Amino acid sequence: RDAQESRGLGDVYKRQQLFVQKILLLAMTLETMVQLLHIRLLLQLTTAVVNFLYRIHRNLELFFLWGQHQLQ
Repeated sequence: RDAQESRGLGDVYKRQQLFVQKILLLAMTLETMVQLLHIRLLLQLTTAVVNFLYRIHRNLELFFLWGQHQLQ
């Protein structure tokens, strides 16, 4: 091979390496976004469950207070 062809192949190799690095960075970014979305959904689900349990607790508390009032 002549020097010019070798330089050309070297440039192609460098561009391929940059392309692969960009693809890997994109994949890591997408993976991070998916993980953050899962965390957000888990947080929303946890909040909904806690609110639901609080409402049940409050309703039971009111029910027992009402029952005690009826006994007096």
